Amino acid sequence: MTSSARSGRSRAFTDAQVEAGFWLVLAHALRVGGPSALVTGGDVDEGGGATPSVALPDLPFPGDSPHAGRIRSAILSARARVAADPSLTLSVVDHDRARLEVLEGLGRVSHRGAALWPVGSRTVSVRLGGGSWSGALTRFGLALPAPSRPRGNRRFAEGDYRDAVRDFLVHCSEAGIPATFSAYGSWSAARREAGIAVPTGATLRQRFGTWSGALAAPRED
Repeated sequence: MTSSARSGRSRAFTDAQVEAGFWLVLAHALRVGGPSALVTGGDVDEGGGATPSVALPDLPFPGDSPHAGRIRSAILSARARVAADPSLTLSVVDHDRARLEVLEGLGRVSHRGAALWPVGSRTVSVRLGGGSWSGALTRFGLALPAPSRPRGNRRFAEGDYRDAVRDFLVHCSEAGIPATFSAYGSWSAARREAGIAVPTGATLRQRFGTWSGALAAPRED
């Protein structure tokens, strides 16, 4: 049984749409498309002989808008670039940063319960990578990022604790799940697997006294 079935909610986007969003984000990260082309009408690389069959979700503009064609062109460009250079890769951090810029370019704003396309790296990993970012990259034909150096028992700065909680709360809002201690454990484990150092749930609870105190920490900034 899928997670969406257990929660009683249908998935907002199909797997094909999740993949299309990934390619759009990659296009922006590679500077072959993205928000500037979508908003200002800038030129994008048409992607050579790539197939024009690209599944898109319902976007916040009319179906006959020129934006839809530019999104498809950006996706095709990213696919063609990877086909020509299989050494290309994309880290979780770079994906999520580029995604926020794409969302801004599309005029989409995150709020609780909203299903935003393109989706975040965690959703891409779960839906298309068997639960791992490396699996998703392999599926798309990209190279894996160079392994990070062992971090050991890293000391986190004060801002790191609050940033981790803030990022986790954004994840919960987008996924429509409660911000529980258990959910943070799964989220933080996925981040560390992707080479991103974040405090453990136990560390946050110790730092802020209680889990509720940790969840309230970003509001104290």
